[in-house]
Amino acid sequence: MIGTLPTELVQQILVFCQPKDVAAFSQTCRQSRALIYESEDQFLWRELSLAVPFDDLTDSPDQDMKSSGDWKTELQARIRAEMLVTLSYEDMRTRDHDSISNAFDTLTRVLNSTPSDEPKNLRWLASTATRSFVFNDYDRFPRFLSNTQPLHQLLALSWDLWGLSMSNNGLGERILDDARYFVYNLSKYSAKSNWGAFCWTSSEGGTPIFAANWEHIKHCVAILLLHGEDVELPPYGLRNAVAYSAPDSHSRASDDWAGVEGVWLRDVCFLDYTTLFDLNSTADEYGNLSPYAGEFLEGFTRFQVVMKIVRDPKPEERFVISPPPLNADKRYPRLNVIGLGMSELSLGQEGETVLRGHVDRLVDGSILWTNLSAPNLGNWLYVVTSPTTIAILKRGKHP
Repeated sequence: MIGTLPTELVQQILVFCQPKDVAAFSQTCRQSRALIYESEDQFLWRELSLAVPFDDLTDSPDQDMKSSGDWKTELQARIRAEMLVTLSYEDMRTRDHDSISNAFDTLTRVLNSTPSDEPKNLRWLASTATRSFVFNDYDRFPRFLSNTQPLHQLLALSWDLWGLSMSNNGLGERILDDARYFVYNLSKYSAKSNWGAFCWTSSEGGTPIFAANWEHIKHCVAILLLHGEDVELPPYGLRNAVAYSAPDSHSRASDDWAGVEGVWLRDVCFLDYTTLFDLNSTADEYGNLSPYAGEFLEGFTRFQVVMKIVRDPKPEERFVISPPPLNADKRYPRLNVIGLGMSELSLGQEGETVLRGHVDRLVDGSILWTNLSAPNLGNWLYVVTSPTTIAILKRGKHP
């Protein structure tokens, strides 16, 4: 019967079906399977994706996804990820680590590929994440996924889906304590971690590459957002983690691929040094800290900085702090940047340079900021974000 109908007509009928129903149809006969999986035509897969609804791949800020146009592979990966991420704790433990890690990687890839104008991907992301026990049961966080960076990245960028609700349900202090014991543990900072929230991972060829440590960043986010009720929180959550969702991003200069130029909030939360040393004096041989009996004496401060790209640096200006990482994405040229103090600018003055450095993009999509900080521009300040975290700190263009 199917063989007597034009292919275009069958596809038009299947467009009204759910992806799982289309998969069931493909198992009815060889002709059906060939129509669904062996055709090079992407029409059916595109229509099924848009009906979920997902955003159009051609609107994606991810250039690789935008240029591929592979609707079939992407939709299959998302459906597979949804099935794995929403498994129960017991069922997830029976699956191999790579499959689960790839599922969370798919979710973060969907977030990173979401356009800022009326995004549709976020509805599916929120629905999938909130049906996962990982986002709802803090006590049953799967230890076998503790080193899964895509999961930590998703948690770092989706505080509104898990951290906010858990803190409102009385778990805020536990989340904050866990974050403190991680971030203020001095054993986490070494040459191996490049003295920051970084790690070394292996590429497909086995070569070690530099990458963000999203578990570390997740705990930094928790400390910032749970610091206190008197602190005005920066924008957070999935909607503010969409690439180029920061103010004035669409009017940025053509060479400003990272959305650097504009007014930024630099939030700093730090621990009193006596508390820091007392806490770390409890470390065992593996670097684990014992419960701290004293009070965590933390400070919080916020700076406004006007970031600018220096397109024609003078010879005496120092920008090159370190060579580009081996896994730098060469499609995005390094940006030389300076940060000007906001207080001076608000008085109509030139503004003192408080930051100087450069910005690189890594092949995994992370953006690496390497800056020297004032007053003597002799202290290194590292900041790692993904393209999706610009909106957390960027306030907008300076008038």
